[in-house]
Parts: sequence; structure tokens; C-alpha cells
Amino acid sequence: MAKQEDGPCEKHWSNGQLEWKGAYEDGRRDEGGFPSDRKEPQVEMPPTKMWLFRRTCIYLAAAFLLTGCDDDGLTKPELEGGILALFEVAGERFSAFVTNPDAISAILALEAGTSQASIPNGRLIRGPGPAEYNLPWSWHMDPVDIEMAELTIELCDARPSFVENNLDEWIDVVGRFCPWGAHLVSVDDLR
Repeated sequence: MAKQEDGPCEKHWSNGQLEWKGAYEDGRRDEGGFPSDRKEPQVEMPPTKMWLFRRTCIYLAAAFLLTGCDDDGLTKPELEGGILALFEVAGERFSAFVTNPDAISAILALEAGTSQASIPNGRLIRGPGPAEYNLPWSWHMDPVDIEMAELTIELCDARPSFVENNLDEWIDVVGRFCPWGAHLVSVDDLR
């Protein structure tokens, strides 16, 4: 067992474990443990453990750098090549992934404040879409068959929850979704 003096504290290496005995700040002696008011000695690792610790830190840092971080949770490989627009209608939100170049231009113009076409008008498809971008809804708008309009017919105007609650009718009969009260909240460019 190696022993090293460090002021009022003694460090001992035994079987790869650090054991120490020492004094409290008020001078009392202790035979071990980790009281909160004790001056802790500076811990020195044996060279083999230090090498293993450093290698582990490097691997972890490399793993974090390679995986990266995603702040908004919306950027997914399945959604490359278009924009993801988030709309709000009467306090409810839905997303539309758009690959149609004309609709992309119209949405970006709306975001910039140079367009009045604020109503997304798109064909409905079952499922929340690739990468499930339109959760919690079990439907999404066709990324190609979508346009931005200033006016549309009333037949396709509704809240997202109304479409969800009457999904068969909306997909089989109405076919399109064009909420008049839609407000563009954000745009994520994935091109």
C-alpha cells in the first residue's frame, strides 16, 4: 500500500482504490469516511487509470460531436428537400412539410411580410407524415399538392382537431384542408 502525506490528510492507494484518513479543519482526527467539513486532498490517479480516464473522455467527446444536437427536434433526414412550416389555427397547431417550389416561395414571402396569402391549402393524406412531423395528428398535407391562398372555399376550412375527429370524411369526401384562420408561426428550411 502506497502512502502519501498531504498536510493534515493522508492518502493511501490500496487495490486500485483511494483510501484516506485525516483531520477535520478544527484539528479532530478521523479514521475514514467523507465528512463534508474535511479538507479533501487532491486526488492523484495511478498512471494506468489516468490513461483510461482520458481515453474515455476523448471517446465521449467524439461521440457527442459526431451525433450533434438538434434544438428544435424537427430536423430529420426524412424531411430533406423542403421546408417545414408550423401554423396555428384557433389555438391548435399543425405542421406542413412543403416541397412544391411555388408554395415554398409563397410561405417564405408570408414569413417576410411581403405576401397576404396566409391560408395553406393542401390535399390530405393519412398518417402524421414522414418523421411523424405532424404529430399529434394522424393526417398530414401532401408536400407537393399544397399552395398558399388568400381566399378558398369554405368546405375545407376547419380546425386541425375537427379534421382529426372526422378523418374519414375529410380524406374521402372533402379531400383538402384550408384553414382560413391559419397563422404562420415558424419556418424551418430543410433544403
